[in-house]
Order: sequence, then C-alpha cells, then structure tokens
Amino acid sequence: MRGESKSIIIQENVKYVAKTDVGMVRDHNEDNFLVDQTLHLFVVADGMGGHAAGEVASAMAVQTVHEAMSQHNLLIERFNRDEIPEDEVRAARAQILDSLVDSVKRASR
Repeated sequence: MRGESKSIIIQENVKYVAKTDVGMVRDHNEDNFLVDQTLHLFVVADGMGGHAAGEVASAMAVQTVHEAMSQHNLLIERFNRDEIPEDEVRAARAQILDSLVDSVKRASR
C-alpha cells in the first residue's frame, strides 16, 4: 500500500440507503439519485419542485455526471487496486477529482 492517502475512495464497509420523498407541498417527486459501486460514485440531484421539468433536469444531471465519470472507470479501478505508480498517484487523484468537478459543472448548465 502506498503512503499517499486514498481519500477519494469509498471504503468497502460503507453501507448506504437511497430514498427520495415528495415532501409535504408537491404531489410528485422530481429528485433523482445514482449509486454506482464500481465507480464508488454517489450522485444526488434535487428536482427543484415547482420549476418546469424539474424531474427531467435532475435525471439529466445524474446521467451527465455518471457518463463523465464512467469514462474514467479504468483509472478509478487501477487507483482502487493500488496499481498507480507512487509517483503518479497525485496526478491520478487530481484527474479523477477534476473530472468530477467538471461533470457537476456541466450538469448544472
């Protein structure tokens, strides 16, 4: 195991539950979420109830982030298996995190 912290990795012992709720004001739920264990990716998008097509926007946001991060699946897998050479760990982490930030920005547009 390398000395560099793997702070972007979800540990195997993490348990999760995902649920959305329509709330007390609206008659339908516009929220979306995604859990991708392979990518160690959790995405939550608030559907902005009351706005036009909030459920469409939140679904597109989740899909946008998921598709962008899926393009880095091999890098993420290699990172999780400690297969990134020690001198490349920092750059690999930065690439993964930069991609995540960019995908969220893209989803927001």
